Amino acid sequence: MKAIELDEAAFQAMFVEPVIRVTDGEPVVDFWPYFDAIPVADFENHDCSAGEVECVHRMADRFEHVMVRSTTPNVFMGIVIDLVDRKVTGHRLMNFNTLYGLETPREE
Repeated sequence: MKAIELDEAAFQAMFVEPVIRVTDGEPVVDFWPYFDAIPVADFENHDCSAGEVECVHRMADRFEHVMVRSTTPNVFMGIVIDLVDRKVTGHRLMNFNTLYGLETPREE
């Protein structure tokens, strides 16, 4: 399985209104084999190895963005699932600290 890192434009193109937070149910596809195929470099030194899903957002019944939590606060590996074709489209590391100028919380 080949993992495809999405650039910002491609990721944003798969952000379609309305956005609904999915709180129950099973994923349409098993995305974990894809997740395991993501090259280490794409994680940019952030550790997502615990495999904890923070949230899932459904985009107009077309895409789902599955956000896998890292050990760094506000940093997630986003997996995009195409709901029509029932397959993983790609991934992008989402560092909200950098994107939105958030101050990275310090470990106590």
